[in-house]
Amino acid sequence: MIQFKNLNKDFDDGTEALKGIDLNLQPGALTCIIGPSGCGKTTLLKHINRLISPSEGDIIIDGESIYGKDVVELRRSIGYVIQQIGLFPHMTIAENIAVVPKLLGWTKGQIDQRVNDMLDMVNLEPDVFRNRFPLELSGGQQQRVGVARALVGNPDIILMDEPFSALDPISREQLQDQLKDLHSQLQKTIVFVTHDMDEALKIADQIVILRKGEVEQYGTPDEILQSPRTEFVKSFIGEDRMTRYLKTTNKTAKYYQDWFTMAAPSDPSKEVQALAELDELIHLFVDEKFDVVAVKENDELLGYLTKDSFIKALTSERGELS
Repeated sequence: MIQFKNLNKDFDDGTEALKGIDLNLQPGALTCIIGPSGCGKTTLLKHINRLISPSEGDIIIDGESIYGKDVVELRRSIGYVIQQIGLFPHMTIAENIAVVPKLLGWTKGQIDQRVNDMLDMVNLEPDVFRNRFPLELSGGQQQRVGVARALVGNPDIILMDEPFSALDPISREQLQDQLKDLHSQLQKTIVFVTHDMDEALKIADQIVILRKGEVEQYGTPDEILQSPRTEFVKSFIGEDRMTRYLKTTNKTAKYYQDWFTMAAPSDPSKEVQALAELDELIHLFVDEKFDVVAVKENDELLGYLTKDSFIKALTSERGELS
């Protein structure tokens, strides 16, 4: 577990970058940190491997303060992937991946085998790629090497700072899918900074939403979609994103009968038939701005479905729909 205890960071120019951060990041979870530019995402991430020191507070990993550990050993034990990738251009791909194992004193045989295993893991054929240089690879391939290098020492924790943001959309989608698969296989603790809510919703087990150096909300994608804690979180997610993210199905209004209420609403309602499809409900709630619909089967009123109840019903089924 990674615990942040009253973490504060004030820079020399007076900027309050982090304000009283208290968080417990669960072991084995992929946690996304997201928020607007300048909210403190990367600053928070860089505290974990001590690239930045706090003005106040502590970070505990597995019950021990990171500030009681040797900083070099700490960094060698944590994988780190950044947007710029940071491969050494004069080294081959194999040599780039082998940097940490060499520092750890592994034998040549151990290193060669591990490099091949890592290339296989990120879907790069060792015989094809190990002797190439970074400039001979595409951006997506280079980032795969960056992921392999972060994993090669078998760290329990991996930090990823907007690693896919500079890639083309196709490469980005592929690497997101691959990261999800790798995380499912390896169960590493991953802390992933992104500015893209769609990316966070797709890959995260937990999401931390920051604003002006403070935690606005921390929870699962379902919890954040279903119950945004503040108006900022609600606007940051956006209703349009929610409806795009929650895939439509052929279920009809009647399917959500467990979410109906018989209490007559005070707001004007729109009548829909029980066989109205999901797309029609989404259109009424999002595009037409209705807060409640009256669901009828022939001329019989089955009940009222509110917008809030509809969203809760959808988010509760996200695992089934995805």
